[in-house]
Amino acid sequence: MSRRSRDGGGKSQSRKRGSGDLNSSSKRKRSEHDDWIARLRRVCAREFQWNHHLFSRVLFEYLRFMTLKANVKDTGGDKPLRLSPGRLVDCLWHMHILDSYHYARFCAQIAEENGCFFHHDPLGNCDENKIERNARVATTCLAYRARYDGEKPPTDIWGVEFNEDFADAARSEEDAKEAKVPNSAIRILLEDNVGNRLQWKLQSQKPFLYALEASLAHFGYELNAVAFIGPDGWPISPTKRCTPANFGLRDNDKISVMERQCGC
Repeated sequence: MSRRSRDGGGKSQSRKRGSGDLNSSSKRKRSEHDDWIARLRRVCAREFQWNHHLFSRVLFEYLRFMTLKANVKDTGGDKPLRLSPGRLVDCLWHMHILDSYHYARFCAQIAEENGCFFHHDPLGNCDENKIERNARVATTCLAYRARYDGEKPPTDIWGVEFNEDFADAARSEEDAKEAKVPNSAIRILLEDNVGNRLQWKLQSQKPFLYALEASLAHFGYELNAVAFIGPDGWPISPTKRCTPANFGLRDNDKISVMERQCGC
């Protein structure tokens, strides 16, 4: 065989190998793009600093919640919502919705119905909707126990309001008041990712959104540009009526102020 033939064959084989490498790389990229769980894990690690263990637990509860919604066709939109998510479940749901392409596919798959979409109401937990919210919490607790062999939603993932006793109490009261716990003074430290610090003395049962807003003004951030992370790595999203006790904050706890990374 001539040198030219050997060289020509080598180039052909080289081109084939190169083509194979490109195809393999392309397949890996497609696989990463289609793996919505891996994408969601990365987003939650970026936004909330969740480790793999916490993400896996929240994801498990999120899938349970969305299964309940699929079972009762609780799609929302122009229909009243019947179920409400727990605190960390809601955080993961927000991140999933932002990945709109994969979220739409997920909705259709879990509902086993093309075009099905589970809408989210960002005002569902507002002060004026408190009674309706507590009714949905009670319904969710009952549906959860009925579907999952009597289990209760884990409090550290769903929040204290999804404790069955609290749900029953909320159902029986027109004003849906929160369960009372002792009020005490606590010190909370806020610290951003460049080391700026500010300490507040707060009442555990009094709203503290003003303290967070004042801290952001001191640090030079806007409220919608940051995320608050509690001492256990859980996100804190306070409303006007939320208190430190609602998030399990104790004396000398630290809240981290993390600047959000925006996607497309």
